[in-house]
Amino acid sequence: MYLSNLEYELRAIDIFLRSYDSIALDTEFPSFLRNTPHNTVDSKRYNDLKYNVDTFNPVQLGFTLFKENGAIGNTWQVHFCNFDTNADTNNPSVSISLTKRKSGINFERQRQEGVNLRVCVEATKYTGQALVSEHLVGHVPRALRFSLHSKDHDRASIA
Repeated sequence: MYLSNLEYELRAIDIFLRSYDSIALDTEFPSFLRNTPHNTVDSKRYNDLKYNVDTFNPVQLGFTLFKENGAIGNTWQVHFCNFDTNADTNNPSVSISLTKRKSGINFERQRQEGVNLRVCVEATKYTGQALVSEHLVGHVPRALRFSLHSKDHDRASIA
């Protein structure tokens, strides 16, 4: 999704949410500045995660709506204009050229035509409640189940 088709796609998400009760989320970030060992205490893990999320802007948010039986509804990628290859890649381990080759991201187009992260957050608040824990289907509230690729990082990114 780019800014030019955001409203159209959010309406489509509303329609899909009537039939699909699960969402798989994955955020794309350029790198981690702090990698936390698995045996670290929770407070250290939280502080490192918060630092990573607060330091870098997300490149993209990908999500797929699906049913419990595995039937896939649709997949979307939100391209964020907030990511800046000059400002968000101050970590020597970040390789923008590798990211371009691996995923085919057009960073220039994304910067010019992408969705502002704050606009995306505001828009989804009023669109079928797509990224919150409940939505309405036939006026009956039911839980929306989440599947996260990198659980802690994805959850922190969208919070």
